[in-house]
Amino acid sequence: MKSINEIAKYFPSEGLATVLLGNKEKVKKEDAIQNLFRSKEREKYIPCFLDDVVKIPKEHDQDKYIMLFQGIFEGTRKELSADTCTKCDAVITKFMQRAKQKSEEQTALREKLNISNELEKAEFPLQELAKTSKDLLVLDSFASVIEKATQIKIPTVSNSSTLLENLFGRNRKSLFPKASEMHLPGGQHFILTSCPTTIQEASAYFDMLIASRVRTSISLHQVGEVGPESALWTPAVLNKLQLRDGLKISCIDEKEVARGSVPSFPPAMQEMKLAKDDEKYWYPRVVERTLVVKQGDETKATITHFHYENWHDYTHCPDESLIEQLIIRKNEIAKPEEGCAINCKAGIGRTGFVATAILSTDNLRAQMANGKTSDALTCNIAKPLFNVRCGRPSVCVSGERLGRLSRFMNRYNDSNKLKALTGVYK
Repeated sequence: MKSINEIAKYFPSEGLATVLLGNKEKVKKEDAIQNLFRSKEREKYIPCFLDDVVKIPKEHDQDKYIMLFQGIFEGTRKELSADTCTKCDAVITKFMQRAKQKSEEQTALREKLNISNELEKAEFPLQELAKTSKDLLVLDSFASVIEKATQIKIPTVSNSSTLLENLFGRNRKSLFPKASEMHLPGGQHFILTSCPTTIQEASAYFDMLIASRVRTSISLHQVGEVGPESALWTPAVLNKLQLRDGLKISCIDEKEVARGSVPSFPPAMQEMKLAKDDEKYWYPRVVERTLVVKQGDETKATITHFHYENWHDYTHCPDESLIEQLIIRKNEIAKPEEGCAINCKAGIGRTGFVATAILSTDNLRAQMANGKTSDALTCNIAKPLFNVRCGRPSVCVSGERLGRLSRFMNRYNDSNKLKALTGVYK
């Protein structure tokens, strides 16, 4: 039952609440609609009702009123004017489209949930990962499940275009390459994207990171793959950025987090023989830079940027121990929910690998925090990759990719590596 105050709140048009209530203090929704159609001035008040009903803040109540209205309207259509019928049809059509979309979304979500439950079978003891990583038949089957699940379309996934549009209006919508923002189980907040290639795109990229309060960002592309303006961390790019509200970004600190021991050459150079002096430029390493966002003299934000140098496109990670060190350093700086932006050239290969590695190690840390001992730890590579793929459907999935991720996680059977990751060891 809705009281006069509730009716007046939902239907503020002058005189409409009185019509809906009839001569009563309280009324049911269906009776209120009946009173509207029985009114001698229904041609006047039906358009007012339709204007008000679409503004009801609670979508559930809005849908209920329109559904009841539709049933009574169809029975009295012949008694109403053409103009009133046209307005009624427009509102009802929009309602039906929304109801259909919600039904499709719920069906898709149920299907995804059912399929994702199959991935629980990919939960293996951490100590068995070395064996599992070589079983391509099993890994390919899980890859097929992920592919099947992530082909189910759910039209509510956030991407950079909608995010930028909400923040800055349509004028910035087309400035940034397609990216995906996701809040994943366990609290991890990711923005996964391809690499900005122009100053306009780089400006939109940093606008998005600042607005999303991202604390860390990871770049996996190499400047030679895209162009000089993809070097997001250099003064040459940072000084040209045109950010909202007059914000400026500068790099105030730079240090090497880790360095590999074997040079990593681009595919086109792998057959070339280089002098030792030339080889030193091709050693993989992770560099950490502190980027400060200022408005005048006031510091507005700090973003810690990591760059994995010399991990080339279309190649496997040259030194996975560097990812291990990168994750440890990232965890020291920010909590998972504080946001991490990851990009490579296209945002589908190296980006997906690192995002999945972060989620998988987060799971180990959570298990240890809950009191599990090292010999009781489990690892499920398929589930984190599924979660990443749901948020960014273009991320690479294959049995071979699952195998490499399994081999990466197998390193945490080393007690020292596990302790460095989790801070505890039992």
